[in-house]
Amino acid sequence: MNTTFERAREFIYRNARPLDLARWQYHFENGSTEAVLNALSYYQNDDGGFGHALEADAWNPNSSPIQTWTATEILREINFTDNTHTIIKGILHYLESGKSFDGKCWYKM
Repeated sequence: MNTTFERAREFIYRNARPLDLARWQYHFENGSTEAVLNALSYYQNDDGGFGHALEADAWNPNSSPIQTWTATEILREINFTDNTHTIIKGILHYLESGKSFDGKCWYKM
């Protein structure tokens, strides 16, 4: 008989995006940080921000604050803080550019 964990694992392996599968493997199957970073990198745009439905409700392929924030949450989830890594350097570039910022707040999408 399948346990709840086994059923959850089967669901993830059948349905998850590669990023979410890498996150599952990181947390539950001794997966690597590099696998998560590699999968996450496919959502990063040339301007350093994130898009392409990284945040599941934001299907915009362009960089947006909420999708970039989602990337930072995933990095925090895996305790990744190497500010010399290209993903983090890209995020900082995107934020420093002021794109999607009106001087008071960040645009939602």
